[in-house]
Amino acid sequence: MSKFSFVLVSVLALAGLSFTSAQAQDLDSAGLRASTLGYGAELGFKIIPTLSVRGIVNAGRFSGSYNSDSIHYAGKLNLASQGLVLDFKPLPILPFYLSAGLYNNDNKANITGNINGPTTIGNNSYTAAQIGTLGAKVTFNKLAQYYGVGARMNILAAELNLEAGAFVQQDPKLVLTANGTLTGTAAFSTDLATEQSKTQSNLSDKLRVYPALTAALRVKF
Repeated sequence: MSKFSFVLVSVLALAGLSFTSAQAQDLDSAGLRASTLGYGAELGFKIIPTLSVRGIVNAGRFSGSYNSDSIHYAGKLNLASQGLVLDFKPLPILPFYLSAGLYNNDNKANITGNINGPTTIGNNSYTAAQIGTLGAKVTFNKLAQYYGVGARMNILAAELNLEAGAFVQQDPKLVLTANGTLTGTAAFSTDLATEQSKTQSNLSDKLRVYPALTAALRVKF
């Protein structure tokens, strides 16, 4: 854990004590949210006029398929994260605020690839029978950092919240498998490891810092 992460953990731990020991009169907001991290809910507690803490739960399941060259891919994405986020409002009269927090990150994806013809794995080409079905499992570090900026707008008795941030989940972990006739042979295993390393590098470039865009509707107390 980096020094900055340690400081953030310490601050959030103190905020968590305030969060868990808060009395009913300290409840600031409750709401539902939809974001690129899934659908969810949140509760907010005010610490001081310029600082509040939110407990957030996100979840969602999505599936899809597509064709690429000679492979038909089908995948399932399971989103699940639970976080504690501090909101700092420099000027209470303005709707803008800054956020920082930590999440327990259980996001993961499972993908299968059905081979329809000769396909390159690593540095060599193989037949569909030699490869069999490709399987890929993607997971992430359990601890993810979050940094964002948002705005709150009153709508009658409710509050519309729009937020944009960075969900820093570090490099994903990829496990690539196959079940064809060459599974377990030295040459194919080397090519599969090469393919896994190359694919993981591409995933890291895209998913290391994930854009977190949120719209939430809150009830203020």
